Amino acid sequence: MATFHVYSPKAGRVVSLDCYCGKQCANNEAIRCGQIDDPDCDSPCGCPPEDSNCGECDHRTVGTGFRYPIDIRGNANDVIRFFGSSNIQSIKIKYETSTICRSSTGSGDVDNGIKVYLYACPDAIAGFGQIIYGHLKVRENYVDDGEVINRGSQSWFAKNLGLGQLPGCCGVGCMSGFCTCYGSVHVHVNANKGGTRPSMTCGVTDLTTTSVIYSWTKNIICPT
Repeated sequence: MATFHVYSPKAGRVVSLDCYCGKQCANNEAIRCGQIDDPDCDSPCGCPPEDSNCGECDHRTVGTGFRYPIDIRGNANDVIRFFGSSNIQSIKIKYETSTICRSSTGSGDVDNGIKVYLYACPDAIAGFGQIIYGHLKVRENYVDDGEVINRGSQSWFAKNLGLGQLPGCCGVGCMSGFCTCYGSVHVHVNANKGGTRPSMTCGVTDLTTTSVIYSWTKNIICPT
């Protein structure tokens, strides 16, 4: 068995996990996300049942079969990079376009991202996981849609592979809540259900590019 890690794409504070850090429920100014646990509400973040939108506190997970969202604070034009453990031998790039923003009316760079497919072997063989990086501009300056990238003899840290840059706050047409960026410009990440996320504290944890954000444990043997 081998454990594969993906590290934070930039240094910064965690400003959202499964719930938005400190965001108030829509119709109850006295209750903030995560402060109550009401069994009558489907929201894991604790919005009360009389709230017309129990999911107001919930941090959206992008992509079917994905979970463990994280928002990492940044600044406009910060470069978002892929960093992984050396046993990730290759990755494949897929542009995600007009799928990221929480609002159905979201548009522009803030609504774009990249899905990275992870492989234990070179040349996109033996896939084991996926991770989405959301809110990216100028992706084409860094990677191509459909591109397969082998790690080769370099570590991913040495390759310093850029995926795109963070747009300013915020894209035209995004909902007003997002246009405040919940306190900051940020990159959104989440992983497919095979991955795990280490313990973090919303609004407190500071990440570096050597901080693990997702891990997968698999039994994979590369073909010879």
